[in-house]
Amino acid sequence: METKRKRIWEIDFLRGIALVLMIVFHVVFDLNDIYDYPIYYGSGFFYYIGKTSAILFMLLSGVSCFLS
Repeated sequence: METKRKRIWEIDFLRGIALVLMIVFHVVFDLNDIYDYPIYYGSGFFYYIGKTSAILFMLLSGVSCFLS
């Protein structure tokens, strides 16, 4: 019988933050692209939210693969 591994809550917490940041970026993107709401997402705050969430997802994927 296999023993159950303990989850690392820090990775789950960072994964949750990355998820929220990605949702915020995609909402802003859709508001601009689909509904023509005047929010520019190509630079500034929303640009960094999108980049940070993507980098965080990739980093956490690598860490999760290494630890599994």
